[in-house]
Amino acid sequence: METINNYYEDTIRQYLNNISNYPVLTPEEEQTLGKELKKINNCKLVKDNKINFNQLTNNLIQYKEDNELLDLVEPIIKKYNYKIKPNDYIELIKTNNIDLLEKKYNLKLKESTILDKKELLDNIKMYLNYLKAQERMINSNLKLVVSVAKKYQSEKVDLMDLISQGNMGLIRAVERFDIDKGYKFSTYAIWWIKQYISKFLYENLSDIKTPEEEIKKSLEFKKELEKDDVRRLSLKELAGTYELNYETIVRYMTYNPTISINTKVDSEDNDSSLEDFIEDEKQDPEEEVMKKVLKEEVEYALNILDERERKIISLKFGINTKDNIGLTNIEIAKMEHVTPERIRVIIRNGLRKIRIQAFIDPKVRALKHYVK
Repeated sequence: METINNYYEDTIRQYLNNISNYPVLTPEEEQTLGKELKKINNCKLVKDNKINFNQLTNNLIQYKEDNELLDLVEPIIKKYNYKIKPNDYIELIKTNNIDLLEKKYNLKLKESTILDKKELLDNIKMYLNYLKAQERMINSNLKLVVSVAKKYQSEKVDLMDLISQGNMGLIRAVERFDIDKGYKFSTYAIWWIKQYISKFLYENLSDIKTPEEEIKKSLEFKKELEKDDVRRLSLKELAGTYELNYETIVRYMTYNPTISINTKVDSEDNDSSLEDFIEDEKQDPEEEVMKKVLKEEVEYALNILDERERKIISLKFGINTKDNIGLTNIEIAKMEHVTPERIRVIIRNGLRKIRIQAFIDPKVRALKHYVK
């Protein structure tokens, strides 16, 4: 056991040592890479940020005599599927062995568009530049994954497993990142890293229990099913009989009340339970990150104001209020024991300060990304 633990610690130490060699990106470098990643939207060989291997192969066959062109695609082949041997693939291209290409690589070569040679070369180079930018963006943020993964570490889960899942989230973030949205990549990446780690925890912690309320309802429902008059009803018929939706019926019937989603787990938040780590598939990462970044940047902008201006403008626009609903000048005036006209002047002066600051402070200027 000691040998295994030592090996595990050595593995982590070696991994951390390796990723320490990748420097963190400067804001300027992140902007440059972000713009390079964005160019992939114009690549005619790509669909959903993935190479259209069917189209690439079909085009390469048309120019199979061009060795320089064929030599360029080796990194693309490895990225598409590491199991494909580039030399074998290129040889089938050169010999025009369409039947074997289709069979071996599950392709349909007659169903793709042919580009002219220059356009094909330009698109291949565009994709290669995308892969380089993607790799650099990933490598420079591997330390970010480790810092997030450590917050979820516990005796029940290996740190390397959390890092591995976090790295998958990082890759997804790089694929989805849009530099034009105006937020930092790290802010966006953390959302995806946490999503992948959280889903892994939920799927692998076996000592989780169903909420007591669900256990009670499930047992009561199953007891009702023991009655002869309902036990042969279909799920949809049961849903109608008990005035429950179909999904609830299925959940009650399949629940195994041995795990509780309210179980506390180790994290940066001592009050967290496993429920906090379940991925919400309805969440839009862009929207969630936008909200977070907007809140941070609004608070940053408000900090240039004096205390009274900050309070009144926050009340006016519903910033950090319970319902995010702004108040009228009259309502604020009553709270502050001044006239509505005085409130209007304070708001006008405060907003003017923010506009002036925007000329010299990029972070305040970034608020324009959220204003239609």
